[in-house]
Amino acid sequence: MQVNHNYFENLPDEVLLHIFQYLTPIELDRVSKVSQRCFDVANTDSLWQPYVSRCLKLELHSWFTDSWKGTALEIAKESYQRKKEIDDRNKIKALLPLPPYHYPSIEL
Repeated sequence: MQVNHNYFENLPDEVLLHIFQYLTPIELDRVSKVSQRCFDVANTDSLWQPYVSRCLKLELHSWFTDSWKGTALEIAKESYQRKKEIDDRNKIKALLPLPPYHYPSIEL
């Protein structure tokens, strides 16, 4: 008798769905590339729709692709790009000298 010790593969789809709902869109996209089963479970609209709905409520974008997954990934990429631009601007600001009013006053 052969015993399968791959406990992950033995989990029911419902349990995987529950686990996957805690992943970000980028993480969910990555896990979908692990196996055919992960691909099938990770491409369930019920995983992608809440993320897209939250973003639409916040009006982070004004477009919709042909799938919940595609839209969620586009939103995630856009959010990442915005964060990177802000980080880059902050790095540049940190390199600039402070204006005179930022220096502590020295009383003689």
